Amino acid sequence: MPMQGTENKPRCEFDPAWGSLAEKIAASAGLARSPRLRKLFLYLCDRTRAGASDELREHTIGEAVFGRPPGYDTASENIVRVSVSQLRKRLERYFAGEGAAEPIVITIPKGRYSVEFLPRQASPPHPEQEAAPPVPRAGWLRALSARFAWILLIASIGGAAVFFVIRRQSPASSPAPPNEHFWGRVFNPARETYIVVADSGFGLLQDVTGQSLSLDQYLSGTAPEAFQKGPSAPDGELIRRLVGRQYTSVSDASIAFQLGQMCRAFSGRANIRSARSINIRDMKTHNIILLGSARSNPWVGLLREKMNFFLDYDGQPPCGVVRNSKPAAGESDAYRATARSGQPGDAYGLVAWIPNLDSTGSIVTLSGTNMEGTEAAAEVLLNAASFEKLRSRLGVPRTAPFPYFEAVIRAHSQAGAGSNAEIVTSRKAADR
Repeated sequence: MPMQGTENKPRCEFDPAWGSLAEKIAASAGLARSPRLRKLFLYLCDRTRAGASDELREHTIGEAVFGRPPGYDTASENIVRVSVSQLRKRLERYFAGEGAAEPIVITIPKGRYSVEFLPRQASPPHPEQEAAPPVPRAGWLRALSARFAWILLIASIGGAAVFFVIRRQSPASSPAPPNEHFWGRVFNPARETYIVVADSGFGLLQDVTGQSLSLDQYLSGTAPEAFQKGPSAPDGELIRRLVGRQYTSVSDASIAFQLGQMCRAFSGRANIRSARSINIRDMKTHNIILLGSARSNPWVGLLREKMNFFLDYDGQPPCGVVRNSKPAAGESDAYRATARSGQPGDAYGLVAWIPNLDSTGSIVTLSGTNMEGTEAAAEVLLNAASFEKLRSRLGVPRTAPFPYFEAVIRAHSQAGAGSNAEIVTSRKAADR
């Protein structure tokens, strides 16, 4: 029986020429870096080409693609379901980005394992398209230069990632998003906004050495020799690389791109900076968006006294926890992540909007106990439907100025993907 909502959609009989489309997608940035998803995608396309899509079952895919033994327990091992869900999202992002001009769209209907080839005009819309165009986690640089009036240049100088943003005149027809009372103040044409990406290498340095480093140590630099103590000291070359170079994650780059789209909608002025390239004056005079916790973006530590919620880490290897300085009725004093490397569980994100250090502008912080937690925090602000839930929870009328606030977000983390993001608690912060 056809799935609900697909009975009347025109389908395409498989055309041998579409094999080249499948190969093009398999070679795209979104799949080329994930051999597992690439292999899965080509297998599903091959089965469709052979007219055997109706034979696709979770067992057969697990055995053929992932090398699972015949008759393995799919109830306890869900690698096929998780991988197909991830592949479905990658395909949506591809056809919304670098494949936006393709006349045929390849989809995987929910609840099924077979692929479908649909004429673009009949392809189902992405559920978030009306709110904010989805951004591919990989291949975003090509989409950025091809579809939007932003150019992001990433240069490597001695291994350090340096970011520059060049803004062009935005079209007058760009519609303002529904959360304009918030973003209109974050991206104000009269004041430049710095989007400060996390230094993932600084966080990793603390992980491998077991030491917590301060903002002063980050800015002044810590000699690699300071970590070469004890029989379990990390490799010296690794320490030198982490101390001397700056790295950021693909997730941060994707969030920065989406923030660029929002800035463009308001004709704002923004500059993407590394955590090491800003100074205390910037924190006093600019609008700032800080990505990452104090562990990977030490500037967040300067804001601790201004915030009720803050991200901390326990144990070794460290596990993230959101602390609640003054719990209100029904709130917990701590929200501990259960998701660890390679293991599913709950991840937490933290989003806050507060005045900058001199109260001349504002600062937005987006952080998480892991990458999925940070993405969940960003989604609350960048997705219109999620933002409306936040607005309703804070009791802010649609036409009223948006107040400073903090919110804790929970998402389920599994196989590098987050889902079921929800606002756990939130509160307004008085203007300072």
